[in-house]
Amino acid sequence: MHRKIDTVLIDYDGTIMDTNELIRNAWHSLFERIGREAPPDAVIYSTFGEMMIDTMRNYFGGNEEEIRHYIEIYRDYYVDHHNEEIHLFPGVSDMLCQLKEKGFLICLVTSRTGSSAVAGLEQFGIREYFDDLVTADDTSAHKPDPEPVLTALRKLGKKPGQAVMLGDTWFDMECSLRAGVSPVLAGWSKAYWYRKDRLGGRPDHIIRKPADMVKLMLELNH
Repeated sequence: MHRKIDTVLIDYDGTIMDTNELIRNAWHSLFERIGREAPPDAVIYSTFGEMMIDTMRNYFGGNEEEIRHYIEIYRDYYVDHHNEEIHLFPGVSDMLCQLKEKGFLICLVTSRTGSSAVAGLEQFGIREYFDDLVTADDTSAHKPDPEPVLTALRKLGKKPGQAVMLGDTWFDMECSLRAGVSPVLAGWSKAYWYRKDRLGGRPDHIIRKPADMVKLMLELNH
């Protein structure tokens, strides 16, 4: 069946994969290791979706050697605790399966590295649902810049009006809007709500559970 909107671009962290506590705990571990008080969790959550190096610079200033050291500490915790502290949000696997069964294209659009993204998708057995991936390795600019979404559209041979972007942060919403793609907010996560006062980045749709994404795609094509 021909559909006007046949493509779903999907973020990774906080949208399909619940990495919220892993990321929070990695930040707390870093601050503890360097003997500094961690910022409130609301501040940490508000940075979700940002490139980690940008968050580091905002927290610690511009000493690049120091920043590299802090990134190593952060990543040590992240890698050591990755498998036991992440899981799929409930209903995500069924959502992906149903979208594929109904003929929609699915592309991951994430700011994490390709190897990390693929490892997570394969760990939870959902790599097969994605027609393509756009990761931090594929673009020189990152969310909220539109380049990741525009790259996904080029890979899939699609126009902005043929796709929606499902994400959980202000960065996802802004990236999508700048690329001319309709943004959909994954309302089950935390990050967006700590940045909802930001100008721009407003979702066209808010869904409360993954199953609602399938319903929305069918409604948009009705």
